[in-house]
Amino acid sequence: HNSDANFTHRREENSSVCDFLCDSRPEFSHFSETVASDFQLLLIRCRLAMDTQEAEKLTQLMEFTQLDDVELCTQLLQSHAWNVEAAVNTYLGMGDGGPQQEPTAQQAGPSRALETPQATVPPRPDTLHRGAPPREGIAFAGVELPHYLAIPVFILRLMTSAFGLGLGIMGGLMRAVLPTRVQRRVLGTVQAFAQRGPPEDPLVSANNFLESFEEAYGTLHPPFLMTSYRDALKASSDQFKFLVVYLHSADAQHTARFCRETLCAQPVVDFVSDNMLVWGGDVRTRTAKQLASTLRAHTFPYTAVLVQYKERVTLLSHFQGPVSVEQLLNGLGQVLMDQGPILVAARAEVEERAFNRTLRQEQDREYEEALAADQAREQAHVLEARKQAEERRVKEEEEQAVERAAAEEAQKAREASEAMLARRNKSAAALAEEPEAGPGVTQLLFRSPTGERTKRRFQTSTKVQEVYDFVDSLESVDFPKYSLAMSYPKKVLGDDLLETTIDDAGLKDAMLMIQPEDSE
Repeated sequence: HNSDANFTHRREENSSVCDFLCDSRPEFSHFSETVASDFQLLLIRCRLAMDTQEAEKLTQLMEFTQLDDVELCTQLLQSHAWNVEAAVNTYLGMGDGGPQQEPTAQQAGPSRALETPQATVPPRPDTLHRGAPPREGIAFAGVELPHYLAIPVFILRLMTSAFGLGLGIMGGLMRAVLPTRVQRRVLGTVQAFAQRGPPEDPLVSANNFLESFEEAYGTLHPPFLMTSYRDALKASSDQFKFLVVYLHSADAQHTARFCRETLCAQPVVDFVSDNMLVWGGDVRTRTAKQLASTLRAHTFPYTAVLVQYKERVTLLSHFQGPVSVEQLLNGLGQVLMDQGPILVAARAEVEERAFNRTLRQEQDREYEEALAADQAREQAHVLEARKQAEERRVKEEEEQAVERAAAEEAQKAREASEAMLARRNKSAAALAEEPEAGPGVTQLLFRSPTGERTKRRFQTSTKVQEVYDFVDSLESVDFPKYSLAMSYPKKVLGDDLLETTIDDAGLKDAMLMIQPEDSE
């Protein structure tokens, strides 16, 4: 780049490389005119081999803006830390002849800078002819100014650079904090107010375009999407289809003939309807005008084929001015044939992710069901174990209660037996000897509940208590409480008669029944 001779030699050398590529590889033929006629675009291809990441961003910026100035695009990217979106937004905000943002020396970087007088957006191709001889003076915003304005221009550039740096910092903060969807809305609002107007309603613009188009050319036309441009891009990405963008200019010379003979032709309508999505806009609207500026569309009618893949929008092909049905179908078919596998692979990738996600969800569901079944079985086992433990506890308590009752009964029986034995011994010890038969002696007959009979002689002066003592001494009397009763006359010898004598009680030669009583 240091001399005209070196520049001419490099241009001829790279033009030969381009011719060799076009002759040996037919798929490079569509680059022939551009690369052979403009050495700067060939420099971009050379930069791809030197620095892949930065060169790819440089190529993206030039494809979006359709700028041919490598130096300008490089400095724009360097001034925005190689952020393509920020560089494109800055370029769109410049407009035609508006204030431009010029990067500083630190932003440009010593190793990537190309020698050029300034980094301004070049004038539109429809206002200046490429290849015109350079004019003397200071260039600013595409306008040649006298040398005596160098200091004011420098101050203005410094101010715009500072303003651009502030906008860059604000944009970085916005991208770091706000979600992508909110960023796009804020950016669209800022750009709309920067163009001195409120935001457009995309549905109203799309409906107005469709009505005016059908009024002029009829209802046979490609199925235009009734959405905004961004929604159309999203729809094409979601459906894995290419997006055909048609920018309509009613004032262009060849628009009417192109619309009637080419765009509304049945083969074109059928092909586009089956394979692609279509969005159309009138360049008199703000969105379509901005898109035309981004795509560098300067000849109308303008038709472009875009694809959005992994959040990246790529211009695949475009047609400026009138083209025939055959040319348009051949171009669209070529795009479909060359770039279609990308969408097929993307669809397969998305379907594979969806299948894997569904498979994981099914596996997770089966796992959750199996886990729930295991937990239910475990819970049932726990409940059964608790039930069995409770039954064992109740049974053990019942057995213990029976054992305690039996022990108590046995204890009571022992105590009763001991008490009975003690009573029998005590009564036998207190009992006087049986007297011999004679005067003043009577014989009493005792009958037990079992029918056993016992006879005993007593003095008639003996008290009834001594009669009870005799019965207590009998081994056949094994119940703790009883009473003696006469059968005739019926009479029970109660406690009130214990101190009464046999004679007074009328028991002479009587038969007494031993009647057991319940002990409380």
